[in-house]
Amino acid sequence: MVSMVVVKPSSVVFMGMVLGGVLITIMSSGVLGVWVGLELNFFGFIPLLLGKSMSEGESCLKYFIIQVLGSGFFFLGVLLVISKAMVSVVLSVWSGVFLLCVGLFLKLGIFPFHFWFPSVVSSSSWFNLFLLSTLQKVGPLWILSGLALSVKFASVMSILVAMTSFVGAIGGLGQVYFRSLLAYSSLVHSGWMGVLCLVSGMNFLLYLLLYSAILGGFVLSLWLSQVSYGYMLNSKAVAKESMVFWVSVYFLSLGGLPPLLGSVLKLYSILILSSNFLLVLGVLIFSSVISLFYYLGMFFGFSVSGSDKVIWGFSGLMYAYCSGWKNSFILMNVLCGIVCLMCLGILL
Repeated sequence: MVSMVVVKPSSVVFMGMVLGGVLITIMSSGVLGVWVGLELNFFGFIPLLLGKSMSEGESCLKYFIIQVLGSGFFFLGVLLVISKAMVSVVLSVWSGVFLLCVGLFLKLGIFPFHFWFPSVVSSSSWFNLFLLSTLQKVGPLWILSGLALSVKFASVMSILVAMTSFVGAIGGLGQVYFRSLLAYSSLVHSGWMGVLCLVSGMNFLLYLLLYSAILGGFVLSLWLSQVSYGYMLNSKAVAKESMVFWVSVYFLSLGGLPPLLGSVLKLYSILILSSNFLLVLGVLIFSSVISLFYYLGMFFGFSVSGSDKVIWGFSGLMYAYCSGWKNSFILMNVLCGIVCLMCLGILL
């Protein structure tokens, strides 16, 4: 059983700062408003990330240093673009945009500045893991989508963003700790969102909304069940609640296996990117195939080593729906995936 959660008033205030920072960043039309939104979001999230354990304090310090560096590069890039301090105006603007993108990539954990993200996420709480993988990406990705990048510069950016997915897919191999596995899975999805934001800001927001729904249900279920490692699913106490089934469903949904809701994300992104980013799309699909490979490996491992009480198929869906409200997310995941795929088929 999970003990009752006590929400402190200070946590509500800090969470309000995080949400307010995201809203200010999205709604601002000037550089100053965007800067204020990013910093408000940053200073509101630091107290939430700082937990009671030493590992949480260490991850908070790492996050603080990386975000300060990212803010510094971002601010320096903005100054170069505005002031045009160099001899050549064009060189000044290009240098400013480059530094600005470096700052955003640091904040997001995009290749080649992805090194901090898995270590910070794996040492965070489930709630902070969800925020780092979803809400904390909104502001920088929205700014990146609003930059008027040239075709060549956007192509280079898209390749770097796509490499983030590849690194996340390779890093997830052999992981048994669910927080680390979800961290590398977030890198894979960051690549998809990053390339989509180069096309349109609304495209990546739609992707992020569906991804947040899948990840939110998964994280909530893992937190309520107090499961952190894959081997914990083999115990009889876990298997009798059919946890092996819904954990496998969530992983396969994150991997994009039809007809789950995660497959809608991949299909929608392929339709958007197939016209302009074929090479990058190939890297993204290859990365998703790698991640789906070890998700399927976990799926078959759970099904072989799990208890005979684990229920698969349609009866497993109905059992998961009836066994508790936390497992009803599975049925919603499947049904929403089928409906969305049908809608896409009708529109095409």
